[in-house]
Amino acid sequence: MKKLILLIVIALFAFSACDSGIDENPAAEKFKILTSIPVLYSLTANIADGAQNVEIQNIVPPNASFHTFSLTPEAAKNIAEADLIVLNGLGLEEFLGKSLEGSKALIVDTGKNVELLEFSEPLFEDAEAEEEEHVGKYDPHIWLSPKNAKIQVQNIADALIVADSKNALIYAANLKILSAQLDLLDSEISSELSELDIKPYLVFHDAYQYFEKNFGVQSVGFLEENVGNEPSAKYLAQLVEVIEKEKVEVIFAEPQFSPKLAQTLSQDYGLKIETLNPDGGEVSKDGYFKLMRGNLDAFEKIFNVK
Repeated sequence: MKKLILLIVIALFAFSACDSGIDENPAAEKFKILTSIPVLYSLTANIADGAQNVEIQNIVPPNASFHTFSLTPEAAKNIAEADLIVLNGLGLEEFLGKSLEGSKALIVDTGKNVELLEFSEPLFEDAEAEEEEHVGKYDPHIWLSPKNAKIQVQNIADALIVADSKNALIYAANLKILSAQLDLLDSEISSELSELDIKPYLVFHDAYQYFEKNFGVQSVGFLEENVGNEPSAKYLAQLVEVIEKEKVEVIFAEPQFSPKLAQTLSQDYGLKIETLNPDGGEVSKDGYFKLMRGNLDAFEKIFNVK
């Protein structure tokens, strides 16, 4: 009798472990996703929410610039082990170099089918010849438009449904939810920006074309023509002329770079200063929405309601 009871207890425990999803070796069955930047982590995490045995990691840390980022040994290891790698494309992941060669992962180009915008023309026709040119022809900051982000999440979901078909229904359902959330975000930001009396402003670098086109705002220039390279004295002199001519009232700095130049111009010419973030401040499921609402908050802090 005691043996029978013991067998029943063991059977019940085994059934309970199976029913609760306990796996003796869950790591062996993980479907590993790697994203290049925080905003893509956020969008991917929303699509993969609730999927079984999925692990997501990210390469570029929060508030680090992909313009100046160098690939770490840990990131190289994650690339080698990934099943699916989510990229923005458009030259943004230049820091990856040749690390994707030989990778077993399915590579997702989230910029596919996005209507691209070329980098702005130089502010001044006689820009310094030695100034470094942009990598690629197009502005890669496509996610700063929620309409573009909808296309990106469609590309992510399509790839996941193919590469991890056992979770296909979850990915498809999450895509519908996330697309609706992005539509609401788009409407929210459009509505609130339209109520502001937006004065002429400068941004830190040429990264906001998709945001500005989406929401009907427009900067009059940027502090650094080539991000990561301090502008020449000649460029700064010409920029001062723009500030005076356009009656610029605001400079937007960025958390990824030193605010010193923005602060100097702010002090010298009586300009207000605030911060826009093009890349995202945290690696989390909510990171994309926090980024976009944070940029909306920056406009609301600095410009009055009409």
